[in-house]
Amino acid sequence: MADGTILPTDIVKSLGDFSIIAKMHPIGPTDQDQDRRRANAQLFIASRDMALLLEEAFTAYSAEFENDQDISGADFLEWFANWRQRVKRLTQSLP
Repeated sequence: MADGTILPTDIVKSLGDFSIIAKMHPIGPTDQDQDRRRANAQLFIASRDMALLLEEAFTAYSAEFENDQDISGADFLEWFANWRQRVKRLTQSLP
């Protein structure tokens, strides 16, 4: 910090090759600032998976939606239930 205070840093690493993706540090020395730092690191780590799930939701059955075609309700509901469970697992670990 500008006053010379040294703050701890969390390193976010890639699971594939363990390269450093980002370093997260708090904006201040309080416990609340440390909690925010940890929460931001967890959100950053999950962001790729969240983006992939959002992309999947946007593209699933896209041809049918774009062309006003029929969609099997049973197939769509099965897909959605499975997708929802994956979203739930991912978001349960977030702050």
